[in-house]
Amino acid sequence: LEASQTDLEALATGSTGQTELNKGSLLEMRVELPDRSTQEQCVRLLKSVNEVLAIAEQTSTSARALRYALLQQTINSPTQLPRPESAE
Repeated sequence: LEASQTDLEALATGSTGQTELNKGSLLEMRVELPDRSTQEQCVRLLKSVNEVLAIAEQTSTSARALRYALLQQTINSPTQLPRPESAE
């Protein structure tokens, strides 16, 4: 990857402080990819991570909804919450 970065930087043009890359130069550049097995392993891993993130988001949303409902119930309820027992 570092070699590719050096190659890309060598293709950069522009004098206004904004780097530009010529499309033709990019099309001629060779990009090495990992073998098919490694690509498939990466896909499986990323799918698993996405599933975990989706579950975490769903859990977080459910927890926020529960917190909101409990706060509303506490605020609107004339019943007082029991006081915690003191440690002796």
